[in-house]
Amino acid sequence: YYIGNYEDSLSKLKISLELEPNNYEQYFYLGEVYSKLDNQEESIKNHEESIAKNRNNIFSLLRLGEIFSKLGKDE
Repeated sequence: YYIGNYEDSLSKLKISLELEPNNYEQYFYLGEVYSKLDNQEESIKNHEESIAKNRNNIFSLLRLGEIFSKLGKDE
């Protein structure tokens, strides 16, 4: 993810979630990867799932706010 190989990161994160489906951090990073790939719908979905797994996840809450702001949504 940090070196910009988003397609590879996407694949590895999905495998990781198969092993640890309740890992909220993996959903956060999936949301980030989808955002980098300009797929905001999937980014939102994964950040929301991250929050569902850990309601104290401030990072996904902040990112959702940023994404909605860019999209012009007030959700």
